[in-house]
This record gives sequence, structure tokens and C-alpha cells, in this order.
Amino acid sequence: MLRKLIFIMTAVVTGGWLLIAPPQTQAAVSSTSKISTRYFFGRKYAQFSQVAAYFKLRYSVASSIFRMVTQKGATVATFKPDSRSATINGMPVILNFAPTYQSKTAFISENDLSYTLMPLLQRSSLIRHTPMHIMIDAGHGGSDPGAIGKISREKNITLAIANELKSELQKRGFQVTMTRSGDYTVSLEQRSAHANRVKAQVFVSIHADAASPSVNGIGTFSLTPPGAPSYNTNKVESGVCKGHFWSKNSLFLSYCVQKNLAGDIKSAPNRGLKRARFAVLRNTNCPAILVETGFISNRNEEKKLNTAAYRKEIAKAIADGIVEYRNSVRSR
Repeated sequence: MLRKLIFIMTAVVTGGWLLIAPPQTQAAVSSTSKISTRYFFGRKYAQFSQVAAYFKLRYSVASSIFRMVTQKGATVATFKPDSRSATINGMPVILNFAPTYQSKTAFISENDLSYTLMPLLQRSSLIRHTPMHIMIDAGHGGSDPGAIGKISREKNITLAIANELKSELQKRGFQVTMTRSGDYTVSLEQRSAHANRVKAQVFVSIHADAASPSVNGIGTFSLTPPGAPSYNTNKVESGVCKGHFWSKNSLFLSYCVQKNLAGDIKSAPNRGLKRARFAVLRNTNCPAILVETGFISNRNEEKKLNTAAYRKEIAKAIADGIVEYRNSVRSR
């Protein structure tokens, strides 16, 4: 019965975002300290109703459904106990830990409060900067072909999309650097080192996925935060790396890019936001994401990825997402 319970959260927004003091300030520390926490399964959880109050939400229970709603009842997020799958601002998201329902009380992990809800619902929790130098990373290359489909190789698709993205960003006034501009081998370490050396302000890695032939869609990854498992495992890792300084911004960047991809490319399922410890995300000293632009193992999606028009559509949506991110976090 408990597994059927659904938490639904909505928020009072201004221009689509809550305007609350950032978590690193004393005001926010004071507010979050009022949220009751308890340990379950060896980790700390925050009481859901008090999390709602922190975000200025109205919380209610009806028909075995937990709701946090505005006066107009607009839903911003849904959560299921014992499931890491959630929806926030209409976007599928894999949580770091599953919410839980204990003693007739709903709880969400403190880790997700800090590293999932705040960056997606509270813009003031993000680091302010005005990124104008973008590093584009075309996945694989040279001796590493990446995934191999029926008619193409991933390394060629990623480079073609990267070149389209470069053109789109330059039209918008960005400076663009590429980790590779041709079919040659670049190690994962070299990609991050190059971005850090030229002081890139946003890093976008382009890939095409592979799975069973029936799987398709577009998804975007950001770095798994400290003390949390990646999307496809329950193993918790606590080590800190360069990319963790930008954890919240990277998640928000992935949201902006994936939102535009899902909005513009209706033919591809929205696979949402996931987090992983990919090397290019761990070692890059700026907001960094990895976009899986489709499945080369899916016959129809591979055909689309091999058309210039579809690649241009993907590149434009990614560029629009980067612009949205920059406009949302630009320095005052």
C-alpha cells in the first residue's frame, strides 16, 4: 500500500523560480535548521511537510496522496515512496535516494533536499556567473568508435552534432572551443584538462547511446553529488572531485538543456535527468553535462541521427538550453 503513495509538490514561483535566500547564507541555514530530520537506512531524511514549508508550499493529504500545492493547485513535482523516479517541473529525474514513509510521516533524503530540490526549485542556491566560453566535447574519436550501429559509428555522429552546436553558439555570441575537431583519439583526461586549461565556463559532452533495439530517446547527465549513488547503482561514494564545486549548477544546466531538447524534439522520448560519475564530469572545473542525443542501437533513431536536419535540430535545442542557463545564473 505504501508503495502506491505519491508525493506531489508545487510551489509559489516568480518567473518560474522560487526566490529564497541561497543555502550558503546564514538566513537559509536558519530556515533549513527548522526542518526535522531522522535517520533511516543509515542516512538522514528530512520531514516532507517541513520541506514544503521551507519552499513556501501548502501541504495536504487526500486519497492516499501527499500534496504540496499553490492556491491554484499547479503541480511542480511528484515523488513515490521507495522509488528514485520523480518528476520535477515536468522533468523526469532520478533521485539520489528514494523518499520514504515512516510512522505515517513522509520523508525525503537530506541529500536530495540539498542537491536536487534546491538547484531545481531555488535559483538563488546556484553560483552566479556569466558563462560565455563553452567547451564542446564530441565523444569518442580516432581509435575509439564508441557505439556502432547498423549504418554509422557514434564518433562520427557526435562530431557532426558538435560542429552544428559550435555554429549555433557562435551565432549567439559565445566563444567555443572543441576537444576535437576531427577523427582522432583524445583521452578522457585530455578532454577535462583542455577545458580547465582554456578556462571554459560550461562543458557539454555529446554522445549517442546504445541498448536493446527497442530503447530510444534523449537524456542528459550531470555529476553525482558527494555521498550519493549514481543513477544505475545503489553504491554510495563520498569522494570529492573538481566537478563537485559546480554540482548544483551542473544539475540546473542539465535541466535547461534537457527541457529544450524535450520541448523541441517531440519524436524522441524524454529520458530526463540522471547523474553519474563520468570522468569528463568529475574532472572539469566548470558546470558540466553529458547529453545522450539518441540511441544508435535503435534503427529509426540511428537513421534520424544520420540526417543533417535532425542533428541541427538537436544542436539548436542544446544551444537554447545553454542560453537559458546563462540568462538564469548571470552575474549581477
